[in-house]
Amino acid sequence: MPLFRFLNVHYAYPTQTQRPALQDFSLDIPAGEKIAVVGRNGSGKSTFFLHLNGLIKPHAGVVEFQDQPLDYSRSGLRALRQKVGLVFQHPDDQLFSASVRQDISFGPLNLGLSEA
Repeated sequence: MPLFRFLNVHYAYPTQTQRPALQDFSLDIPAGEKIAVVGRNGSGKSTFFLHLNGLIKPHAGVVEFQDQPLDYSRSGLRALRQKVGLVFQHPDDQLFSASVRQDISFGPLNLGLSEA
């Protein structure tokens, strides 16, 4: 059973509809495996990673986690993001805060966990 499965995923950013970031992209990622994703700038690497925890939704195709299609409802994404996280390569790309510590603590604090 793959941990993640991409089945014919298609995604194009609104400003780049003529050149999709992902087109008919399929991939199985087995549980426990280490993979490397390499490619030129603009080849779809970041778009691929943003699909892993539902930050973006494919325009066509299916992304599965543990043999279930991703549930893009608020509660479905919350459950997924408790199991799957992203750490950006550059601090300037952080989502919420000025420091990594504040960024990392954002999720647990919003779940009601103590700061300790």
